[in-house]
Amino acid sequence: MKHSSYAYFCSLAILALFWVFSPSPVFAAVTTPTYDIGPTTLRDIWVDPSGGNDTNDGTARHKALRSVSAAWNLIPTTRPLSGTGYRIMLTRGTYPESVLPTEGIFFEKHGTKPFPIILQGADGPQTAVFTRPLNIQDVRYFYLIDLDIRAPISGGNTLQIANAK
Repeated sequence: MKHSSYAYFCSLAILALFWVFSPSPVFAAVTTPTYDIGPTTLRDIWVDPSGGNDTNDGTARHKALRSVSAAWNLIPTTRPLSGTGYRIMLTRGTYPESVLPTEGIFFEKHGTKPFPIILQGADGPQTAVFTRPLNIQDVRYFYLIDLDIRAPISGGNTLQIANAK
């Protein structure tokens, strides 16, 4: 009886080693597709949903605005950007509906290839968390980087994009 238990254990150990060191595609490194936006000129606008203040100018982390809405309103509307693009740097935290543009709608901002608009988690992937769906309308050259959208889905879209380029 002891002999068959030992053989069973050895078989499992060999199988486990094969599974761990197998060159199988299951264990191959997963790569995330990337897109090179090319050379850009950007002005950073910092947002901190818990420690920021919308009376700040947003030019540095320690001068962060509180709301994404205030940052969005600093970007010129209805004309293509020239001279500088804008990168809204979102510090670690949760971004509820109260700090977003009305109804989560980002609209009528026209970035260009050298002067885009970027909404980015400043502290890495999934550190800036949105708790409502986002709606992007008539926005051009707009990039979402390192964001986590955890909006409850109740028959709608978590991210809706319309008339955007």
